[in-house]
Amino acid sequence: SSHRSDTEEIAQLNQRRRQCEKEGRYREAHSLRVEVEEARRTAKLRQEADLRQEHLEEKQALEVARDRDFRQLAAEWERKMQEFDSDIQQLQQSLQQQQAADLQVFTQRLEGKRKVWCASPKLSGRVLALRQRQQMLAKQQMYLEADQLQAECDALTLEESRHWENTCATKVDAQLRQYRERQALEMSGLLRRIASGRNERVLAHSRAQEQLRKRYDNALKEAMGRHALERQRVGRPEFSPAARGGLTRSAMGRMSHRAGSMPPKMHMSV
Repeated sequence: SSHRSDTEEIAQLNQRRRQCEKEGRYREAHSLRVEVEEARRTAKLRQEADLRQEHLEEKQALEVARDRDFRQLAAEWERKMQEFDSDIQQLQQSLQQQQAADLQVFTQRLEGKRKVWCASPKLSGRVLALRQRQQMLAKQQMYLEADQLQAECDALTLEESRHWENTCATKVDAQLRQYRERQALEMSGLLRRIASGRNERVLAHSRAQEQLRKRYDNALKEAMGRHALERQRVGRPEFSPAARGGLTRSAMGRMSHRAGSMPPKMHMSV
């Protein structure tokens, strides 16, 4: 690597400098010392540039992973909502069909009851009394009086029969209206449950988005803090190539691993 070559170059220059110093060739030793210092500055600048590039690549990798996970979260949300919409549509259609069938059966049963009620009208006591009197007059052979009373009784019976039919129709209409109201309440309850389920899914998706955003924000914050520490370490004299012969093998390995590897994929919950 460039760090290793810089270290080797500085080590060779120092070795030659010490040899010149030992042999008394001080001018040459001075020139070599200047070369060592320049090599150190160059190595430090290269090391800082490499570190900035590694930090930039790590940050970009985090951003790419974040965008990827958000796209996957959005796709999963769209898929689940399509399934949810399909399910609720089937539920509504099923309930509508069942209610239509139930209403038809109930209407037929009410019509049967209405015919039974109308076939046997509930007459008043006055009509019954007139009928009895009519029969008594007929038995007494008072036919003209019985005929007159019969006409009066028939008219009153027709009037009360019509009133009874209206009463039966009103009763049937009321029961039919109540049944339809119960069905409307049943459909309204289903719609409320659907709305509640949708709201729960929206809230869960919002929480999943926020959790994913926080995870990547924390990951980026941790990376930025670590990058700052690494820049501080690179800038210290004890970490310069002159004093330590460049980065250690393990340090170079960690930096190389960070530059070349993608961050772990964030787990999502929808």
